[in-house]
Amino acid sequence: MGNSKGFWKKNRNTILFYIPSLILAFTVLYLIGYDQVKKELVDFGLLNVGMVVAIYFFRDAVLAFAWMRLLESRDFYSIFTANTVGVAINAITPGAMAGEVVKGIIAAKNTDSKNVASSVFMLNIGYYVTTFFMLSLCMFLFVFIIEAKEVLQFLMVFSGTVFLFFSLFIFFGVAFISDFAKKMVKKIKYLSKHRSGKWLEEVLSTLKDDTKGERKKKFLEMIALQMVVRGADIAVQYAAWKVIFPSSGIKEALFFYSMRLVVQWMTNLIPSGWGVMEGAAYAVGELGWFPQVEAVMQQFITRLCKLIASLLYLLHYSFFKKVHKNGISEVRKID
Repeated sequence: MGNSKGFWKKNRNTILFYIPSLILAFTVLYLIGYDQVKKELVDFGLLNVGMVVAIYFFRDAVLAFAWMRLLESRDFYSIFTANTVGVAINAITPGAMAGEVVKGIIAAKNTDSKNVASSVFMLNIGYYVTTFFMLSLCMFLFVFIIEAKEVLQFLMVFSGTVFLFFSLFIFFGVAFISDFAKKMVKKIKYLSKHRSGKWLEEVLSTLKDDTKGERKKKFLEMIALQMVVRGADIAVQYAAWKVIFPSSGIKEALFFYSMRLVVQWMTNLIPSGWGVMEGAAYAVGELGWFPQVEAVMQQFITRLCKLIASLLYLLHYSFFKKVHKNGISEVRKID
């Protein structure tokens, strides 16, 4: 009995979140037919997998460059390593946020950069600003490129306006939000007296300063680079669609990119989001807007490519640690 309780406590998150999502994924694939899935994977081919994985590498390199600029560092290799390991961790853990902590820890250990914690916060702020902006842009574009009833068009315009508001609110409200959060930390007795509270206050103060004066230029540069990252995400959707469904175009890529962003909020507690995203794609196919099988396979294959990229990132980190450790040993010998 004691062993069963220990097993449950140790594997609770996996049992509650990961296994149900896998069951859903296999259910969707079963409805399509495993022979059909195998055929789609073979038809997609290793060359196209390599192309999509390469786009993921490009997007993560741009994100690392944006982070490097925020940190005022010249050590791109270490920053790239820290970022990619974080990306890999986010791909396989509940909440998709554990990787942010890992990014900060690796960057702090392997670079001399200051304000690492606030820069990680700033990158995530950039993510939300550009994500809401792209969702807004997609909603407005759909009004013109998708034939729909007036009610649906109104909902698209309304949704686009709401997303645009959130994007602008986050962009212009960083200083206000940081200042408000800092005041809340001071009001919480435990945090205000604890070392972690003092650290959080320092991070929030730095975050506020990062959007003012000369530093504001770097904030704007980071937002611009994040827009390039969002463009790479759309390129992934487009590349997969053109192979799986050759007669498709940018409309399908934009639609599934925006659908992926919306559904992503549903998958925050599910490692990798396996099943939920595929189930959503299956539901869209059921509505008759897009081919059912192609819709699911587009999501399934792009997610598979992301996990391949994540595996390569983790393998690279093993190499990085070995080289970095040997480098430190050599320096100590010289000293």
